[in-house]
Amino acid sequence: VILYSSLALIIGCEQFVLIYEQDALINNITVSKNKNNGNIKIKVLSENIVPNGDFEETGIDWFQNWSWAGVTVNMEVTSDTSKSGSKCLKVTCSRFSSGAVVFRSQILRLEKDRYYRLSFYYKTDKVKKISGGVRITGSPYTYKLETSVNPTPEWNKGEVIGVINGMDSGAEMALFFDFREEGTVWVDNFILEQVSIPQVKPERNDNLIYNSGFEVDSIGWMIFRYPIDTPEYQIDNTQGYNSKKSLKYLNMHNYPLTLTTRYFLKLRANCQHVFSLYAKADAPAT
Repeated sequence: VILYSSLALIIGCEQFVLIYEQDALINNITVSKNKNNGNIKIKVLSENIVPNGDFEETGIDWFQNWSWAGVTVNMEVTSDTSKSGSKCLKVTCSRFSSGAVVFRSQILRLEKDRYYRLSFYYKTDKVKKISGGVRITGSPYTYKLETSVNPTPEWNKGEVIGVINGMDSGAEMALFFDFREEGTVWVDNFILEQVSIPQVKPERNDNLIYNSGFEVDSIGWMIFRYPIDTPEYQIDNTQGYNSKKSLKYLNMHNYPLTLTTRYFLKLRANCQHVFSLYAKADAPAT
């Protein structure tokens, strides 16, 4: 008898391990890891899907989506600064009272239940947070691939990998990004590529949790934030228990971060299971 269950936690952590005291498959996935340096190689399966992601072409515009908000905004393609090439997108909010400054790409042609990697460059004069990703253009405005970044006056790179699922046939998808305060944001080099499913082997062969040490970012995990704009999290590429990766949770407002596996775990009836994880904090009371 095999029971199916999912794992849900409200915690910040470095690595999860869930085992039972018999031989086990890991979600029926044959996985492997480069033991030399711990790096995971991701195979790119497509060209860049984002129309005019580098803003170098004319006639392929990005669009404003803030007419419903209490904002005054100017958006333009500028040549006064760019990460590469000669142009980038500049979005300036001179008045903010409610809503959000939202800008979006043209329609993306995506395949359901496939993995995609989104990367982009960003900087700001004083905006504290930029959020966005791939979502449905209409109601219910559901994000299928989402990230948030804390910009600085220097160019930085954002990247997120995930599966586009739960997409109805014919649903239109686009890149949507937003910020919610006065200031200027520059963005450049949006790249969205279909990639192969990364293969990663836990340190224990009998671990039932796929990507338990966040070696391939947040793939295999659903991350919920309540309220959505408050808790911050990111993949830390500098430290981890068994590798140089971990999930870092910046609990600046004392709100929980909920982690749930995207798949069901195979648990055997009448068999003992052991769950463990490694975690640390920068404050004793955390």
